[in-house]
Amino acid sequence: MTPAMKQLYIADLKPNDDIQGVSFALKNQNTKTTAAGKTYKDLILQDKTGDIPAKIWSDALADCEPANPGDIVSVDGTVSEFKNQKQLTIKHLMVIDRQSVNSSDYIKSSIHDPEKLYLQIKNAINEVADPFIQKLLKEIFKDKNFIEKFKLCPAAEYIHHAYLHGLMEHITDMLLLSRPLKDIYPKLNMDILTAGIILHDAGKVYELNTETATTRTTAGHLLGHITIISNKISALIAAIKDFPAETALQVQHVILSHHGELEFGSPIKPMTTEALALHHLDQLSSKTNLAYMLTEELQTRGENISDRLFALGNRLYAPNLTPSNDGADTEGTKQTLF
Repeated sequence: MTPAMKQLYIADLKPNDDIQGVSFALKNQNTKTTAAGKTYKDLILQDKTGDIPAKIWSDALADCEPANPGDIVSVDGTVSEFKNQKQLTIKHLMVIDRQSVNSSDYIKSSIHDPEKLYLQIKNAINEVADPFIQKLLKEIFKDKNFIEKFKLCPAAEYIHHAYLHGLMEHITDMLLLSRPLKDIYPKLNMDILTAGIILHDAGKVYELNTETATTRTTAGHLLGHITIISNKISALIAAIKDFPAETALQVQHVILSHHGELEFGSPIKPMTTEALALHHLDQLSSKTNLAYMLTEELQTRGENISDRLFALGNRLYAPNLTPSNDGADTEGTKQTLF
């Protein structure tokens, strides 16, 4: 079966548009109750151009098939605007066969070449001087199934680098940001830091499902990416002969503490220079990416102030400025490590 071409995308939708048979990936849904006691469904639909909140009100529930996050759904409905954001009121919804569509139409991708991103990560592994840390990293990347999922994996469901190949983009961002540190802080253990950068979110490969919409796996819900990758590292270290116990502790610590605070999911706060560096590099990459993407979204909508964002702890201001690039076309380009 030849996958059908998607004809209309979320970016094309305008308030007051009536749509029929337009397909989306179902990213999330919740059943809620109005103040009047009527049941309705609150959904997030997605395609490669973005996502849109949607509602199925009580009078339309009977005309909508049951669906689960990750399903591809065909929708009839009307586009409206609420708080300067497009939303969709659904009148009819049916689940369609995933084999009948091209999955790349339903999830956004990094603008960077994934093979070049992966090569930068492999080069960084080869630059690690400590033979035990390099062995650990190479053992993880021996698994072909892991590599395939790693190359596709977003860095998150929603907040930052939340698109295909986003995990590799996030890692290469952090590797680039870390490079000046070896000259500024010559006693910093760059091998520990590099291992932490490459592995800190590697558990997302098992935490997230990216067949269509990005959703959490059962392991993602029950364990989370930090626990998943820590367990995998423990098993691999145990299989590497004479792996130094202190090195194992240092590697595990930077990964376990990289969220910085217990309330943000880390079981321990950073207690080494390398762990602190990793945490702040992670924050710099993730929050700058979030701000960058939101700035583009605001400018596209002709706005310059966002709603308050929990991830940033503030609103975001998007100035109406176009940065100079000396006439060069830089879309899709990225500084490389080597």
